[in-house]
Amino acid sequence: MPDWSENIIVTELADEPQLSEELGLLIERLVAFSGKTPSVVVNFTNVTYVNSSNLAQLLKLKKVLGEAGGQLRLC
Repeated sequence: MPDWSENIIVTELADEPQLSEELGLLIERLVAFSGKTPSVVVNFTNVTYVNSSNLAQLLKLKKVLGEAGGQLRLC
């Protein structure tokens, strides 16, 4: 997942099973992030289905970012 800038991470997700893994890695990265928390743009162009576990991961991602002052944008 490339950094678009110091303040923005843009990630393009794939369908399962990669979707769960990519969201998990993104959450881990943000929890361990030192310094100013970046905002995250999540691109769902290649995702055809989101299950309840994925929704839970997205809610956790939003919570982690919100608590640290970052923002989440889905596209």
